[in-house]
Amino acid sequence: MDQLLKMEIFLLLFSAIFALTICADAKCPRGTVDSFILSTNAFPSTNSYKTMTSTSIVECTRFCLNDAICQSMLFMRIGNGTECRLTSDAASDYAGDRQGKSLSLLPTSGSYYLEKVCIKGACDRLFVAESLRGMELTDNNHQVISNTSRISCIEACIASKSFVCKSAEFDSKTTECRLSRHDRFDRKAQFKKSVSASVEYFDVTCPYQKEPETPAPEIIPLVNVDHPSSLVEYEGVAAEECGELCINNVLFPCRAFLSGRLEGKLYCGLTHQNRDGLVQSPGSMQSSRSLDYYEITRSVEGCDASEIHFEMVSGMMLNSNPYFITSDLTPQDCMVRCKRERRCRSVTIDYKKGSCQYNSESVGSSSDTKLQQNGNFNYFEKICLAGTQCQKDWSFERIRNKELVGIDHEKVLVEANTKEECQTACLKHKQFQCLSAEFNYQLSECRLSPYNRFSSTDKSVSVSNSRFVVDYFENNCIEEPRGFCNTKMIKRLKLMLTEKITTGESIEDCRQQCYDTKEFVCRSANFDNRQRTCGLSHHTRKSAPQDSLIQSDTHEFVEISTCFEVSVDCQRDVMMAHVKSNAMFKGKVYTKGKPLSCYSDVSNSLEFSLPISLNGGDCGTVTEEEGKFSNVLVIQSNDHVVTAMDKAIGIHCSYDVGNKTEEVDINITDPGSSDKSRGSPSLPDLSLHIVDMKGEERETVSLGELLRVQVRMSDEDTYGIFVRNLVAKDGSGGNNLTLIDNTGCPVEVKMMREVRTIEPQSKSLEGYLEAFTFTGSSTLELEAEVETCLEHCKPVLCQIPTGRREDDTETVSSFGRRKKRQVGPNDEEVLSTVTLSRSVGVQATDFESVKAPENYAAPVTAPTPIESKISIGLFNKFGSTSPNPDSTFCFDPTLFALIAGMFFLLEVCGFSACLVAACRWRMRSKDSKRQIVGQRRHLSIHYGNSTG
Repeated sequence: MDQLLKMEIFLLLFSAIFALTICADAKCPRGTVDSFILSTNAFPSTNSYKTMTSTSIVECTRFCLNDAICQSMLFMRIGNGTECRLTSDAASDYAGDRQGKSLSLLPTSGSYYLEKVCIKGACDRLFVAESLRGMELTDNNHQVISNTSRISCIEACIASKSFVCKSAEFDSKTTECRLSRHDRFDRKAQFKKSVSASVEYFDVTCPYQKEPETPAPEIIPLVNVDHPSSLVEYEGVAAEECGELCINNVLFPCRAFLSGRLEGKLYCGLTHQNRDGLVQSPGSMQSSRSLDYYEITRSVEGCDASEIHFEMVSGMMLNSNPYFITSDLTPQDCMVRCKRERRCRSVTIDYKKGSCQYNSESVGSSSDTKLQQNGNFNYFEKICLAGTQCQKDWSFERIRNKELVGIDHEKVLVEANTKEECQTACLKHKQFQCLSAEFNYQLSECRLSPYNRFSSTDKSVSVSNSRFVVDYFENNCIEEPRGFCNTKMIKRLKLMLTEKITTGESIEDCRQQCYDTKEFVCRSANFDNRQRTCGLSHHTRKSAPQDSLIQSDTHEFVEISTCFEVSVDCQRDVMMAHVKSNAMFKGKVYTKGKPLSCYSDVSNSLEFSLPISLNGGDCGTVTEEEGKFSNVLVIQSNDHVVTAMDKAIGIHCSYDVGNKTEEVDINITDPGSSDKSRGSPSLPDLSLHIVDMKGEERETVSLGELLRVQVRMSDEDTYGIFVRNLVAKDGSGGNNLTLIDNTGCPVEVKMMREVRTIEPQSKSLEGYLEAFTFTGSSTLELEAEVETCLEHCKPVLCQIPTGRREDDTETVSSFGRRKKRQVGPNDEEVLSTVTLSRSVGVQATDFESVKAPENYAAPVTAPTPIESKISIGLFNKFGSTSPNPDSTFCFDPTLFALIAGMFFLLEVCGFSACLVAACRWRMRSKDSKRQIVGQRRHLSIHYGNSTG
């Protein structure tokens, strides 16, 4: 008995000593904390020493932490139940005094393997990191540590101070550790299988801590789709509360949740995975018809500073209480401040007051009624576009419930769950430069397009209301061509939404600053001649929100229209001219003088090319000296007509020396009328004249110069005239262009406007013409039918563009009266129809020399309306660059009213005498009625030289 008692006492003492030894071994060294490394969908090749059922993963980890023998655990779902298995072996080596055997992990859906480790500085999470063996995050190493261990690598990521470390990679063969500020969730395209099986990837959970005053993330419903398994489950919780549990979860970074009914009970399941981050191995995704799947997009929370961008909603303000307001910062400074402050989620800029309102809330993807229309405001919201680089003030402009229409093309469908993913896909698209995207929130569809609102000057191209819940996003992270541009200038017009304010000396200075703007794609500029400032904007009149364009006597407005950028590729036998445009171009491109032998027809393209042969006469390339070649490239929007909006650009290829560039001017000569009327003396003499804006007949004019085509008659007291069928022809009759149609209305408004009276009380008529010529011709002939009526000819009402907005028109009469007047009984009687014509010659001057150290393209004839046009009411899109009164005519309504009033008084005083005289004259002429004969006037103007 004594012997047995001694044996029992010995066994008890041995067991106590063994237990103390195990406890001593199980306890982590000072300064470290017990935690876990998770492996998802993994099953260890080892036996468990203890199994428990119907437990949660949180209870399972607690059992393992409190059990000294437990070195790892397995939590898995079996049917509708769960199972927790504790094991005494670890899957790999770890820090501290303990060493475990290396075990293999088998892929098994719905199982979670957690390895117990001692970690220095571990955060209070269910697991400190998630392991994925054989995977790596390529091209995202921000720090490399050599000669370290697996656990030390994770500890280095947790302790990182120079940047927020989200993931780590450890190579057991090289003992190298690589740390990154990114992870597989925000760099899914770079997360790939490693070429080395010894590499282990870790997602570290510690950086994902909820900060105070951080805006709530957004919940994206993806409804009934395949989804990852849930890690933590709740019963009796509805979808809204489940979303809150996910957002506020502290056990792990919750990225998605499941909500619905299982076995008749409300179910809520949280997971650290999402569809993008989950390794798409067979069986890793679950399906369930009764559960809806939701993903959490944390937007700017945890986003790299370089990946935080702004999304603009123009012409809108956020109706909320801002937490701060500034009134002394530029728009750029306002956005920089908001981007820097964690509390700031959006900023609203009031351009009228010059103030910035900083908001701690945002609209997100919802159609929030807090956004209200206001033409003085732009709304900017912070967004996170992972893996993108954009140096602009904002990355995308969002137009709610709209989609791009009017361009016949097929939009590319790409996969995206959120609008941010859609925008990221647009920025990273390789097949073409994505200019716009549309996101369908109902179908989670993202469509990319190589076009945007500004890709065509056609009015039918616009953003239109969508039948679905779709938003239109316009890419601002692009560079548009700005080499050779056409511009339109409007007096007394101000755009309120100017995203950049600078000092300026003139409208030309503001235009140049718009060309050079880097913060956004600048398309228009205001010049304030009182403050001497420039207001630059991405808008045009076509895109400007309602009420953002106002009349202002102190402002001038210039708008950039079509721009071309030309580059030259000097090849062995040809000069390859490459042209890029910001708007779809339809027309032809050819070399000067060779429109039929060296040309290319272009049909609605943003990019096109022309090979120009160096030798032979087909392209007319000039050999200046050995090894130096030059030519002139003509970009023409109409196959037959050359206008001031077209471009002639000198192109050069040279090895070492400068080249010559030519300039083309157009001279129009007026020899005078040669064929006088032989009609009855009772009819007025009619004559056709082409004069400048001062009323002086010119012998030479420049291409694009604003002219006045006048039809004058000798007897304005008795007769009236009407102009119809005004046609421009070339000298051979092979080409023609109708300027005024059979009704008397203008057809090509950009070239010729409506017919008006020369003076308020005059019956002689005129129309404003922009000088042009036909391709390959040296002669331009103007031919018009002129009707003669008693007293007045019946006017016609025409719809023409006002120039204030792209889609804005007004009704005008054909010869100067904007309101339809009463027509007398004799007004409609046409007494005579006369055809008048005049020919015009186009003369070109030589090119000037330009020195350059390399192959280049230089402007030859690229006049802009600002540089060559004079501003009057009829062509209010043009403006003068000089305040010289001799070169500018301004329409003054007050002066006009005074003059009209004086004429009215004179008419009243002399009315009786004129009436008596007119009656007597008519009685005498009644007895001598004469037959009306057709007449023809001819006026020729010689083109000295052709641009063709």
